[in-house]
Parts: sequence; C-alpha cells; structure tokens
Amino acid sequence: MKAKYEDGRTRYVCERCHYPIEVEADSFYEFSGPEDLNFWCPNCQDLPRTSLVGVTATSLPLELRLRDRFSLHIVPTAEPGDIDSYGLLYKPYSKRSFLRQYLDWLLMRSAELRCRLSSSILAVPKFDLRSQSYAAQMDYQIRDSCGSAACHFLTHAKLKPESSACEAIEVLCSPNSEHGLCETGDEAAILRHYIEFTGTDHFPMLIPQPALFTGRRRPDFLVFIPITRFQYRFVIVLIDRPGKSDDTVRIETEDYTRHGYVVRRLAVGGQESHFKLARDLKNWIEVGASA
Repeated sequence: MKAKYEDGRTRYVCERCHYPIEVEADSFYEFSGPEDLNFWCPNCQDLPRTSLVGVTATSLPLELRLRDRFSLHIVPTAEPGDIDSYGLLYKPYSKRSFLRQYLDWLLMRSAELRCRLSSSILAVPKFDLRSQSYAAQMDYQIRDSCGSAACHFLTHAKLKPESSACEAIEVLCSPNSEHGLCETGDEAAILRHYIEFTGTDHFPMLIPQPALFTGRRRPDFLVFIPITRFQYRFVIVLIDRPGKSDDTVRIETEDYTRHGYVVRRLAVGGQESHFKLARDLKNWIEVGASA
C-alpha cells in the first residue's frame, strides 16, 4: 500500500477498449487536448476517449465525524518539529493516521489505556532487484512501537483466528465499551479481524460509523483506497443482516453509488464467519478494488 500512496502516476482508462493508460506526473495531470501523445491508446491505435480511474485525491474529506463526538482528520495535526517526517509517517485515512488520533482522543478523555504509540523512520539505500545492487535513491522503513514491544495494531498480520494482544483494538472494537466506535457486535468482530489481517505499512483504515449525509443512517464502514498518490476509490462497506429486504439493499446501494461511492456488501448470519468476511474484504481491497 505504501507504493500506491507514493505512486507519482495518474491512471486513466480508454472508454472505447478499456485499456489502461498511465501518465507520469509530479503533480496532478490533466488532459491537455487531442494533440497530447500521452493519451494515445496503443490498443486502439487511436486517440482514446479517456476517463480518470477512481476519484481525485483533492476530493478526500478533510474531516469525518464518527460516533461519540470523535472527529477523524485526514492526517493527524502536526506537532512542532515533526513536520519533516510527517508526510512519510501519515497517509490520508491510513491505519497509522487513525491510531495516532484515536489514542490522542482517548488521552483527552482521560481513558485508562496502556498503549503508547511511538513511530520512527529509518532511511536505507533502495535495493534494485533487477541489478541486485543498491541504487542511489533512498528508501525508508517505519518502526511502530508500543513501549518496548512492536505495536500490535500496526505490525501484527495474523493468518488465523486468535485473541488480540492489543488493548487499543479491544477498546475500539467493543460495542459495549465507553470508548468503542462500533455500533454492533458484527461490526466490531469484522473490524477486529481486519485490523489484525492488514498488519504493517500504510494500509487504509476501515473507518467505523462515519457521518456522511445529514439526516441519514451512518454506513457501517468507510474506506479510502489509494490507487495512486492522486487517485482513490471511495468505498462504503455495508453489513447485511438476516431479514434485510431486497428493496432496502437496492435503495442503499443506489443511494451511495449516486454520490460516487463503490459499495461492498458483507452478509452475516450465514455460512461465512466474521473472520472470513474480514479476510475477503482485506484481499479485495488489496487486489480487486485498487487494481
């Protein structure tokens, strides 16, 4: 996911043949006219009719209102002296950005929590796999710690159901907790597994119960998936519980789609466990939704 957050290209698709077209760009690239050879479609052998893949990064909301008066910002507010490494540590609505703000919110509310997040950056020479040698460019690695141990929220990528060793996950994913942000047990179980599946790096956060439209029910989850640095997919995740009518499903999907969101539905109460639903969602985000 880090590579997607930092990818300096802009991606389009030819609407005639659906061939992907990529343009290198240090800033957001806009179509400059039919004479622009960057928009030649090698598949059609013609000038393409292009459309942008996903939604522009400039459309990302700067703030979201979650439950219990928790305001989530696109990235945490910078502290004096931190600005140099800020762009490396915090990506828009990533797990690390969320956790930093959630822990600060708990501290402000005088919550008794032993989690102490500390993130540091180590610069290393970039290794070229093709030449099997170090390149002149530098890469970086981020270390996330909780006290003397690795931060479980950001580093643990589990492969099977197991109990959580992270107090922040326990508090966040408990619908009965004073500081939990999930509304139901289904949401809490899926979010818990998702956090531990995704492990380290700048993985997009599965944001519970965001307020998007005035006077309407909050979606179960929202996730902003990076396609490149300049492009995102805005995805609403809705949990379908037994008894939900087909008309309700259709109306909900059409409503969010009309506002530019991709809708991903998770059916609970059947053969699929929360563990498998979370795993499938994580795999879809990595591959299908961001390809």
